[in-house]
Formats: sequence, structure tokens, C-alpha cells
Amino acid sequence: MREPVLLAKQVATLDHISGGRVTLAVAAGGYRDEFESVVPDLADVSRIDLMAEGIESLRVLFERPRSTYEGKYRRFVDVESYPKPVQTPLPVFSGGNGKGALQRAGERCEGWLPAKIGPAEVAAGRAKVSSYARAAGRDPAAITIGLQSVVCIADTPREARERVEQSTFDLFRKSLNTTMMKGVDLDKYMANNLIGTPDEVCAKVAAFEEAGLEGFIATLFVANTVDEMLEQMRLFARYVLPAFPDVSRTASMSTPSSSGRGRSV
Repeated sequence: MREPVLLAKQVATLDHISGGRVTLAVAAGGYRDEFESVVPDLADVSRIDLMAEGIESLRVLFERPRSTYEGKYRRFVDVESYPKPVQTPLPVFSGGNGKGALQRAGERCEGWLPAKIGPAEVAAGRAKVSSYARAAGRDPAAITIGLQSVVCIADTPREARERVEQSTFDLFRKSLNTTMMKGVDLDKYMANNLIGTPDEVCAKVAAFEEAGLEGFIATLFVANTVDEMLEQMRLFARYVLPAFPDVSRTASMSTPSSSGRGRSV
């Protein structure tokens, strides 16, 4: 839905304000009707093609002094876009669970950011991303695998489940039943996400790490109020982070390691 020239300016400016700490996640979105409402002139366009042009045009704007791009849907001529990002390249993660997201990650991006899937799906997705990367002549080891996950920690599994069911997160989950959450019932949702007692959540983090996940890069804390959200963040910091002392304690972005990948919780 976003116009590339304006988006490039916003992202590059934010990269300067943050001292070069921006990771840009791009995705087609879970609601096609929302896309059609915002850009009705593009309602019949393949979002896969539109995403590819969006990423390509951002690269041109980030990396060239004067930028021209002639795509099928995105076009601009002789644009001077400044400031340029602090990072070269600015890391772009392909968000989503579908084939298009995996292919974009392997062929064009620095990372893959799936949402609310389990360790088995992470491992299978990593293999597919690596395959796309090799076919495009890229090094799969240079691509970071992150995850968007929901966190809800409680004293008992039942209490954690009830908190989720009584929160706005369950409304959000149900709204995606025909798209990215298709075929994912509440039991699978509970199993895939960091929901449960502190010991259960730590065991899940360990399973994700074993599957090849390098970071929980978009962590969503279950809450209906700010106080509830802060409580969940404190529980995560108290019980989960200390169990993984060798992992960078960054909640929102990954930090490059010696292998070129980022690892974060």
C-alpha cells in the first residue's frame, strides 16, 4: 500500500535517528480487502509482483545518488532521495508465511520474518529460503530467520490460555482465519506461540533455537491494557531472558554476529 519514494525517505530518516538500528519488514498484509480499499486502482494487481517492485525500487532509492525506476506499477524519474540510510544495505526482511514471502526472502532480502508458526515450520521454511537463495546465486548463511510470536506467561497453562481467549489477540487471530491463520485452531496457536508457564515458554524458545531460528524479532505481548503489557514484558525479562544468556537481549531487532546472521530474543 505504501508509495516507495515517501517510504524510502521515512525509513532512511529513522535509520539516522536510531543510529543505524532499523530493520524494515515488508509484507503483503493479511487483509486483501484492506489493500483494495486503500489503493483501488491496483485492486486487480498481483501483490507478489507489486512487492517485488516495491523492494527493488527501495534499493534504488537507498543506494543511488539519483534514482530512476521503471516498473509495471511503480515508476519515478530522476529522484534525489536524502538522507541515505546509515546501514549499507539497510536490512529488509520478507514478512509472511506463504511461498511468495519465502521466495522474496531467498532472492531479495536480508531476512525472513514468518508469523506465529512452530519450530517444524521454521525448519522447513529455512530449507526453502536457502533453496531460493542458492538458485539466485546468494549465500543462504547471509539470510537471518526471525519470528513474530505472541507471548503470554502465567502461573498455569490454563491461566495463560484464558488470558489469550479473553484478549483482543483472539479477535485478531479469528479475523485471519481465511488467510494467514487458515487451518490453525486455538490449540495449534497456543502450541506455536510463547504461551504458557515460564518453564514451558523457555522450552519453546529452546525448540525454536534448535530449529534454526535466530531471533524473536517482533514480539507481541498479550494484554488489554498498558499495565498488563508491562507485566508480561517484566515476566519475560525475569524468567525467559536469563535462561538464554548467550543470546543478544534485543526485543525488536537482530544484531549481526560473526557469521553475518543476527540472533536476538
